[in-house]
Amino acid sequence: MTTMVLRDEVAWISGGSSGIGLATASRLQALGARVAVLDVVASTDPNVAFAECDISSAAAVAEAARTLEGELGPPTILVACAAITGSAALSEFPDDLWRRLLDVNLTGTFQLVRKVFAGMCARRRGRIVLFSSDAAARPLSGHAGYAATKAAVIALGRVAATEGGPYGVTCNVISPGVVDTPAARRRWDSRDQLVHAVQNSPIRNLLGVVLDADDIAEAVAFLVSPASRHVTGQTLHVNAGGHLH
Repeated sequence: MTTMVLRDEVAWISGGSSGIGLATASRLQALGARVAVLDVVASTDPNVAFAECDISSAAAVAEAARTLEGELGPPTILVACAAITGSAALSEFPDDLWRRLLDVNLTGTFQLVRKVFAGMCARRRGRIVLFSSDAAARPLSGHAGYAATKAAVIALGRVAATEGGPYGVTCNVISPGVVDTPAARRRWDSRDQLVHAVQNSPIRNLLGVVLDADDIAEAVAFLVSPASRHVTGQTLHVNAGGHLH
């Protein structure tokens, strides 16, 4: 991809302080975008604007938007990466965990899209990337809440693509497989355990590899670049063929 291809863009990235969000922030910066991170954890990157924001709160999203628009101007790119996980058997799934997964993964994503959408359409300029998960395509026992929210994000993305299309605003969804991130390391203690999971478990993939956050960031970079101007309403599975197993 051409260096500085995003030099006139302002990118907001939720969950941009770690993992896939952090890698995405670094990649879009390298391509010339002015990057802002919205997260509950402070960014350690001095080159990005930062707004502390729990995306499950409409008031927090509105306040973060005011801060970031004042600092960088309106966003031309939104990458809604922030999410949480949690598991329990379906018959025993706690109400509070179900609500929290919905509040962050689905409602939070919706609130971010809603906040930027009218402005993008009015300016006839916008690229939106949402995050689903392999869990939406091949859910595992114990992940009723997470799988449901990530499947719903795909539907939300298609609606945004449909409504944004007449205004030149695109919306696509990335569905990652097993990625070596801090969140993944809370489940798997070592890289070896991750490798075993992708080669010898129900979440194995065709290539038998563990993805890195940079692999996902490259996919985001494509979807927000001029090279993808005619790509919208799609779900890109960056998972080494995991959902085909």
